Amino acid sequence: MKKLAVAATAFGGILAGATLDRAFVGTPALYQLGPKAWADYSRHADLSIRGAAFYPTLAIGNTILSIATAVAAPKNRPAKVAAALAIGGLLMTVKAAPNMLRVRHLGDDEIAIREAMRGFTFWSAIRGACQIGAFAANVWTLAVSKE
Repeated sequence: MKKLAVAATAFGGILAGATLDRAFVGTPALYQLGPKAWADYSRHADLSIRGAAFYPTLAIGNTILSIATAVAAPKNRPAKVAAALAIGGLLMTVKAAPNMLRVRHLGDDEIAIREAMRGFTFWSAIRGACQIGAFAANVWTLAVSKE
């Protein structure tokens, strides 16, 4: 169980760090630059091959590892919390992702881009809270682990 928890914590730590960077540095700067800059950035980052490989690998990996940890340690309450929050993060992706994916086809329509930006950042904030919470719960899992 300990190796699974360490792996979940590692994946979750990278994901939480990326989430915090985006929430407190990237997104506010992009809001200041405007919807067109956000769309251009998103097309070259999130919608690129790198973005399409990096973020899902972390989120899905963290969720699988968190669930595996909870299954391996059924009496460890923090592990269950971590798994639930990681699942919540993936579920919020179902709401955030369509907003991002449509940016690819919006051209320079500033009104449509602004709507996609607002939808994406709204659901991403909830997703981010889940992902950061999952990381904290995985750290907690390690702290209370008797293995």
